[in-house]
Amino acid sequence: MRDPQLLAYLMAERGRNVQALANVSLANGRAKFSGKSSHKGLLPDVGGLPGMNPNKVPPEQIAAAWEAETGRWLHGLQMLAAAYHRGPRARAAGRGCLPQLPPDDALPARRARDHDSRAEEDA
Repeated sequence: MRDPQLLAYLMAERGRNVQALANVSLANGRAKFSGKSSHKGLLPDVGGLPGMNPNKVPPEQIAAAWEAETGRWLHGLQMLAAAYHRGPRARAAGRGCLPQLPPDDALPARRARDHDSRAEEDA
C-alpha cells in the first residue's frame, strides 16, 4: 500500500463501519483523493475492490470482500508490530517469524512482563 498511515487510521477506527480509506490533497482549487474503498463511487477517483460493482454484486458480498481485504491489511500491520516489539535480539536468535499479535490490549502488559523477565535474567 502506498499510504501506510491509512492502515493506522483503519486500526484506530476498528469496530466502526469504515468503507473507504483515502488521503486528500488540495491543489488549484480542486480536491484529489487517493486510496481504497469497498466499491467504486464512494469518493472521487478512489476505485473499489475489483469486481465489486454495487450495481451487479449484492451488498453482503461487497461487505464480506471489504472485511476480508481490510483484515489482511490489519494482519500485516500486526505482524510488523510484533516483529518490532520482539526487537533485533529475537531476530538475531533466529526467532524472525512474524506471529499474530495478542488481542488488542494485551501488548502493553506483555511488553511490561517481557521487560521484567529480561531484568531478572540480567540480574
